[in-house]
Amino acid sequence: GSTRARRTVRNEPGNDPANTDAYIATVRHRRQQTDTDRDERARQRKRLLVEQMSQQVSVEQHQADTLLMTKLVRQAQRERKIAARLMAIRREKEVVRQNRLYRQQQAQRLRDQAFEAALDREAELARRQREEHADELQAQQQQRTAAREARAAALNQAKK
Repeated sequence: GSTRARRTVRNEPGNDPANTDAYIATVRHRRQQTDTDRDERARQRKRLLVEQMSQQVSVEQHQADTLLMTKLVRQAQRERKIAARLMAIRREKEVVRQNRLYRQQQAQRLRDQAFEAALDREAELARRQREEHADELQAQQQQRTAAREARAAALNQAKK
């Protein structure tokens, strides 16, 4: 079918085979140009897609970096807060330790004072007991002396 139609067109009067060859060359050239343009558009689309993909990867990487930095900053803040709480706890612990030491020293002072007071009371009691004993001894001595004198006087009177 189509070859006959072409032959018929070529064989018709008024159709110049040189014109037909030029027309075919023009169509072929247009077709080649269209193919070249299509290939160029495909390359441009591919280049654009690669560029968009690269930009997307770059944006995602930037977002990931930003997220990581945000997490690190938050973590650093938490660590600073923890360190501050730890220092506060250490200070409180030191205050508690110092207060306990102070209370222990106060209790020891009170014990020492009570001990000194007890020693003073014991010493005073011992002094009083010595005085009373000395008074008793002196009274007994005086009684013995008086009794001797009385016996001596009685003997002297009996001899007279």
